[in-house]
Amino acid sequence: MTLFLHKYYLCANTIILSMKPITIIATIIAITIALSSCKNNNKIDNPAPSTTDSSKVLSSSAITGNESGSQDSDPAYVIDVEKIFTLIKEVASDWKDEDGLKGQKAGLSLMKQTRGIDGEIELIAFYYGHNVRLVADTPNKFTSPNAMNAPVFTPAGGNAFYILIGADSTHGSIIFFNQKNDYDLFISKVTEYGLYTNDYGYSFIPETKTGKNESLSQSSNLEKNPPMLSFEPMGLQNGWFKIIMGLDI
Repeated sequence: MTLFLHKYYLCANTIILSMKPITIIATIIAITIALSSCKNNNKIDNPAPSTTDSSKVLSSSAITGNESGSQDSDPAYVIDVEKIFTLIKEVASDWKDEDGLKGQKAGLSLMKQTRGIDGEIELIAFYYGHNVRLVADTPNKFTSPNAMNAPVFTPAGGNAFYILIGADSTHGSIIFFNQKNDYDLFISKVTEYGLYTNDYGYSFIPETKTGKNESLSQSSNLEKNPPMLSFEPMGLQNGWFKIIMGLDI
């Protein structure tokens, strides 16, 4: 089991996916995700989530409570999902970003980067943000004592969000939105870009834009246009709306 425990191993060991398991790179939310999944044990007995079209994907964000965060907007910034995808791939290609130039191409500021060693595994994390401020570096109480500190961010303007791109024995990213409408908009834009869905309802982002939602098992485009990222909206957790995009698929 990798350091970043995946919720499917914790709460759905009986599910055998048609592809490699979708991995989660972020130690800082591993147990939170696992606990969220465990609350739905009764549903996992029938492991076929209904996320086969855009309306069903969007329904995962219908959460009561602190749904919208700050309602201020930043009209000068429009999030570009394709630039976010490129940033994830470019950072993960060499785990370097001198002077934050890769982030700047996506319209984001490099907020923090950390590296550590756990045994023979190198732990790496890059944090990029838009209208967020780093307020604290505190150990994550849900992880082992050897895990990296989890930075704490707070909104510093409208449409605030940040993204973690990292690795231990697995690789991927998590994007955190302060406002629900930005979270919904990102999901909508990814859906418009195109998604593959496997037989269990899990979604994958293709290498190039298709503008279609296709069944992974029935698509004829996989060889020319394979999936590059897993895509899993997580809803509201600890004050931020989170989406996981994993590279190990």
